[in-house]
Amino acid sequence: MGTMVLPWQGFISREVSNLCNSRRNELTLGGLVTFFGTTRSEEDSSYEGNLELRLREADFPIGQNQPHMGVSLKNSKDDLTVTANLRHQVSVGRQTKVTTFVSLDSKRTGCFTVRTNSSDQLQIAVMALLLLAINREEAQKNKIMDEEAENLRAAFGDSSDDEDIADRPGKETIGIGDSAVWERVEEINGLWLYRNFLSIAHQSDLLSAILNEGWFVEESINQAMRFGDLPSWATELSDLIRETLESVDLPVLSADLLWREPLFDQLIVNLYQPGEGICAHVDLLRFEDGIAIVSLESPCVMRFSPAEKNEYEGVDVLLNPGSLILMSGEARYRWKHEINRKQNGFQLWEGEEIDQKRRISITLRKLCQA
Repeated sequence: MGTMVLPWQGFISREVSNLCNSRRNELTLGGLVTFFGTTRSEEDSSYEGNLELRLREADFPIGQNQPHMGVSLKNSKDDLTVTANLRHQVSVGRQTKVTTFVSLDSKRTGCFTVRTNSSDQLQIAVMALLLLAINREEAQKNKIMDEEAENLRAAFGDSSDDEDIADRPGKETIGIGDSAVWERVEEINGLWLYRNFLSIAHQSDLLSAILNEGWFVEESINQAMRFGDLPSWATELSDLIRETLESVDLPVLSADLLWREPLFDQLIVNLYQPGEGICAHVDLLRFEDGIAIVSLESPCVMRFSPAEKNEYEGVDVLLNPGSLILMSGEARYRWKHEINRKQNGFQLWEGEEIDQKRRISITLRKLCQA
């Protein structure tokens, strides 16, 4: 039999069907189908559907031993949730019934409850609920990291797949043993490039940390600045730069710059969409010598040109995701740098187009003492 209720903002429909053994007065199979729907406005609506099957074992009176298996669907504002549950009622003696309930949904949350009719105190909200929630959070985080890492691999390959930088013209490759490999740009004194400074996994972690800051939630915001107290991930990045420089016997930064405290205390994070860049400039003199730039997500070409010469083709440097450039001396004070990304979203490097996607740059500097 069925009933229908039609309130002003929704409806409820309920249908129950039972299959019985009339000769033994036993419930063999029962089905319950329930739908709920509400409309809160002209644009937002939700609906819910539930299907439940009830079984029993033949050796018990009706209602004494009833497993219930159910599946429900709920959609609210395009958020679909599927829930499966199992409820089992068992008779213990003549006057006590024990009911167990297990539920798990598509969002990997659920619960496990045990109740008795003689005492409501035996209700166990097992740690499975908490563990499932934690597991869901970890799985979501790992999924995001895996997707970011896969995108980086698909676009640029693993670090070991990169071309031999020693074969590139205009750069001098210097390294000691297994230490960091740097490129010194011959045309510009004080300009150094380390193309594989960050591994793919480190890039993914760093990108997640930046996005978790919440700086770029609004599309109109594409720059964030911090002075003095830097985020922990920026401090760790600064420490990694120093450790990398300590491991090589190269004049990338002079000793007075390398050992100043702190190495950097000012941070700028820029988010560039395809077609966006930055005009030629020399960093303000309020900042000390020694500037570091780390690139994430999309490659780009940075052009350097003399600050006092207008007619000069400039020196182009390719910045890969995970690369680090350091500017000091002439490179910091006497050369302008810019990123000129075409409006249709590509740049040229050695005659080939670079497909432009979103790019994030991290600039670390040191404020001059007052």
